[in-house]
Amino acid sequence: GGHPRDSAGKDWLIEFLNANGDLVDIISFHRYPYPGLGATHDAIATIEDLRVNSREWDTIVPNWRQIILDTTGREYPIAVTEVNSNSSLSCGGEASLDSFYNALWFADVLGRLIDNQVDIAASWDMQGIGSRCYGLITSNGVRPIYYTYLMYTHFGSELLSGDSSDPDVRIYAALRDDGALTIIVINLGPDEATKALDLGDFEAAGDAEVCLFDASHNAEQQDSISWSSGAQITVPAQSMTLYVLPAA
Repeated sequence: GGHPRDSAGKDWLIEFLNANGDLVDIISFHRYPYPGLGATHDAIATIEDLRVNSREWDTIVPNWRQIILDTTGREYPIAVTEVNSNSSLSCGGEASLDSFYNALWFADVLGRLIDNQVDIAASWDMQGIGSRCYGLITSNGVRPIYYTYLMYTHFGSELLSGDSSDPDVRIYAALRDDGALTIIVINLGPDEATKALDLGDFEAAGDAEVCLFDASHNAEQQDSISWSSGAQITVPAQSMTLYVLPAA
């Protein structure tokens, strides 16, 4: 909605960079889209809210980079050292901090941060006990967002370009060190989706390993599938699916 301003009306980021830009090596941001300015403290996002919200990062990160460059004349590494959907203790809702859909939202957020080449990204926070329902782990278990990270542990280290014409179906791709192609497909929508996927010039040596994270599967291995470029894949509604294709 615009630049953050302090009580005197000064742009906080620009004023900070003018005063301190020559003293820092990395610039860090925090971002919680809900409850948002003027909302009640206990406001909880809906699934529909989160379904469209993650797209904002494709505007936010380039804008940050441009503001930093225009103000300092330099490019800096960027970190997002606190991020989650809600800054208040929203618990027990369909899209609250402890929900599956919040974990799916964060999966897409993390993918977009990777695509925009943010150097550091950290969800808030590691552990939350009792009413502090925003942690990845509890005192004796895990919350759904933990499995988002578990899925990304299989993601490759060399980022590739991925694009989808469907705003609800996101694709992220990377090569692993062993040459395998890793593809993450996130379906934010309420319906199962069948899509044809073009692998470019990548040739697979065998079947694709499949791992599924949805409301019924906690990052669980599925049956391998035979897959060639242009073949159709079907992803469940509100799901994150990882495919690993060995290189020919």
